[in-house]
Parts: sequence; C-alpha cells; structure tokens
Amino acid sequence: MLILETATLTITVIEDRIFHLFIKDFCSATYSDMNDVFVGVSSYCSKNYNIKYGMLLIELGHGANIEQDAREFTATKKANKFTRGSAILVKNASQKLLGEYYIRFNRPVYTNKVFLQET
Repeated sequence: MLILETATLTITVIEDRIFHLFIKDFCSATYSDMNDVFVGVSSYCSKNYNIKYGMLLIELGHGANIEQDAREFTATKKANKFTRGSAILVKNASQKLLGEYYIRFNRPVYTNKVFLQET
C-alpha cells in the first residue's frame, strides 16, 4: 500500500508495521520531505488503531542523499512518534559512511543500523 510519493521519495507499507522509505536515485531528501514522511506515517497509524508504532526500512537509491537538517529532524523523538527503529539499506561505501555518521553524530532516539546491499 502506497502512503506517499513525491519527486524525491516514496513510502509504502511492506507489512502491517513495516514502512519502506525509498529515496529515489540521485535525489536528496530535504527537511520538508522527511516531515512529509512523518505526516504520512502518522496518518496511516492513526487510521489503523491496532498500530501504535512500526519499524522503518530506509533504502537509498544510487547517488541518493539525506540533507543535514533532514537527518537532524529524523533523529528527534517527535519524528519517531510512530517508529521505534530503522534499518538503513545503502548501495555503496560512501552511503554507508553517511549512515554511520548519522548514527554516531545525530544520535537517533531509537536503534538504527546500516546495511550494505549486495547487488
């Protein structure tokens, strides 16, 4: 089920409590994009009363990036009201470094882990 699609990203529901956020190839997700993700997930969880929170699978496309202010927002408790952790799926070593930087310096309130996707 598709929750949201913009020029830079899509968010879908994989299973009842697993949300898949895909940042499209060669796009950079902004604060506004990540706020739209928060609103979309919040709306979905509010409509489905059996879902108090879920998990987020963040997949970065080739050449995709998340801007600094967006990373700072996603690390906050407000942005994670309906999520309790994330798996970050990356395509290459530079994206992996970006993900590890995010975890180390932005210190998200819930567990996050970076995975290198094998192609």
